[in-house]
Amino acid sequence: MATSQPGSAPSAAMLRAVLLQQALAAHRAGDLDTAEAGYAVLLEQLADDPLVLNFYGLLCHQRGRNAQGLELLQRAIQRMPRHAEAHFNRGAIHVAQKEFVLAEQALRQACACAPALHKAHAAHAAVLEKLGRWGDAHTSHRALLALPQVSAQASVALAEFVLRRPDRTPAHLQDAVQSLRSALVLEPMEIGRVSRLLVRSLHLLGQTEEAITACQAWLAGEPNNPSALHALASHGGAPLPARASDGHVSALFDAYAPDFDTMLVQRLGYVAPQLLIQALTALLPAPRGALDVLDAGCGTGLCGPLLQPWARHLTGVDISAGMLARAQDRSVYQALERSELTAYLQANAQRFDLIVSADVLIYFGDLGPVLGAAYHALRPGGWLGVTTELLESGNDAWDLRPTGRYCHSRTHLQNRLAAAGFTVLQTDELTLRTEANVPVTGLLAVARR
Repeated sequence: MATSQPGSAPSAAMLRAVLLQQALAAHRAGDLDTAEAGYAVLLEQLADDPLVLNFYGLLCHQRGRNAQGLELLQRAIQRMPRHAEAHFNRGAIHVAQKEFVLAEQALRQACACAPALHKAHAAHAAVLEKLGRWGDAHTSHRALLALPQVSAQASVALAEFVLRRPDRTPAHLQDAVQSLRSALVLEPMEIGRVSRLLVRSLHLLGQTEEAITACQAWLAGEPNNPSALHALASHGGAPLPARASDGHVSALFDAYAPDFDTMLVQRLGYVAPQLLIQALTALLPAPRGALDVLDAGCGTGLCGPLLQPWARHLTGVDISAGMLARAQDRSVYQALERSELTAYLQANAQRFDLIVSADVLIYFGDLGPVLGAAYHALRPGGWLGVTTELLESGNDAWDLRPTGRYCHSRTHLQNRLAAAGFTVLQTDELTLRTEANVPVTGLLAVARR
C-alpha cells in the first residue's frame, strides 16, 4: 500500500478523512449547512461509503427531509447490513413519522447489530410501548439493565414504564422497587426523583410502612423537601397539612408539564373539564363572549378552549411555571398569571363572572378558605364550577390519601360553599378518570354568588 512520505502531497484518502472530520465537527456544532456541503462533496467521491451515508441521512432527518434521509440510510445498510447506527437512525425517522411498526423493526435490527448500544434498547422499549406490546417492552427495559455500565437513568426508566403499564402486576411493581433501589445506589444525587417513584410503587403494593421508611430516607438526603414532607404525611407518617404546600405543588406540576396532557387524557381518560362545561352549559346563558372568566389552576389549559366561547376575557392562574408555559401554547388566554390560588382570589375582589376549577381542590384540605376567596373574587350573580375527589362519608370531613391528593365528603363541600355565601345549585358524583385500572370517583359542584 502506498503511503505519503514526509514533504509529499497528502493522498486523496487523507484529504477525504480530513473533510469527513470537518463535516462531523460542523454537524456536532449544529452548523448543518457546512456539514451538508462536506457530506455532499464526500458522496461525489465515495458514493457508497456507509459512514458518510449514515451521517448525511441523519442530517436530512434533522432538516425535515425524511424521505431523503431514509433513502441514504437504506443505502448505508445495503453497503453494511450490520450498521447499527444506520438502523437506529432509520428507527428515529420512522418514530418521527409515527410509523411505529417500521420503527420497531429498524430498532430491533439496531439492537441485534450492537447488543451494547444503550440508546437502541431504550428507543426500542419506547416504541414497543407505543405499539401496546407491554410484555415485550418490559423485556427490552430488562435487557437494557443487563448491559455493561448500566445507569441510574435506565433503572428509573424501567420503574416509570411499570407505573405506566396498564396491566401491571405486583411482580412488575416489585421489579420497579428493586430497580429504583439500585438507582439510589448508582446515583444517590437523584434521591428526589427516585424516591418519589419508589414511594408511589410501594404505595401501589400496599406496603405503607416501607413507603414511610422511604419518605424518611428521602428527607434524610433532602431535609425539608416539600414533596418528601407531603408524601410522609399522606402515608400517615406525619400530621396532615391543611393543604399541599406551594413548593410541593409547583415541583410536582413542573415535573408533569411536558407529558401532562398525554398522561392525563390518553392514559387516564380524564374528563373533568368536559363534565364541568356540560354542567355549566345547562345553567349559564348561551355562550356569547360576554363574561370575565377565570380558569383557576389552569394547568396546561385543558379547560381553556372549552371556556373560550363564554369569555370576553379569559384568565388562567397556576402555581407551576411549567404548566403556564404549556397553557400559553394554546393561545386562548388573554392573561396567564403565576400565583397560589387562594392568595390570587383574595387579591382580585369582584373581578370575575365565572370561575372554573377542575381537579384543583384536591390539593386543599378544609375547603373553607379557598371557597371563601372564590366568593370574594366573583361579582354578584357570578358562577363557580369545581370538581374534587369524593370521600365516602356522611360527615363533614376531608382526608389526605396516599396518592398525595385530598378528598372531601359531599357534606363538607356543600357546607363550605354555603358558609362562603354561595347558593349551591348541584353536587353530583361522577368518574373523573381511571387510575391503576380503578375509576376515581369525584364530586362536581356548581354554585352561584
